[in-house]
Amino acid sequence: MSESIQHIALVRILEHRAKELIPKELWTLILLDTPESKEAPPSTTEGYRPDLYFCFNKILIVGEAKTSKDVERTHSKAQYLSYLKKCSIFEGKAYLLLAVPWIEKITATNLLIQMKKCNQINCNIEVLDNVGWDTK
Repeated sequence: MSESIQHIALVRILEHRAKELIPKELWTLILLDTPESKEAPPSTTEGYRPDLYFCFNKILIVGEAKTSKDVERTHSKAQYLSYLKKCSIFEGKAYLLLAVPWIEKITATNLLIQMKKCNQINCNIEVLDNVGWDTK
């Protein structure tokens, strides 16, 4: 599977999880950074654009998809911190969703937990892997 196909599949996992967190009538408010999207998610203050964004009615969901080669890159870590900060200052329920290949799930989870702890950030994080998701 090529990297872009794998990345898009991971974005679909983010989308499915976001749809589990919000009522069906709000699904149209989910913004995705995909080739067919008409409106891209907004960038953070630091200039990073997540793969998924939803903000409405005291719920914020920021989602990022990473392939194996990108999970631990310096750029990726800067993105995670930016998204964690955005979630931490949100007044309401905030989620940072990270979708990765199953082989990276433990590494990604530990990385986010450590970043939350070191930066004293309080928000919900979920690391999703590509096992068990039917995104068709």
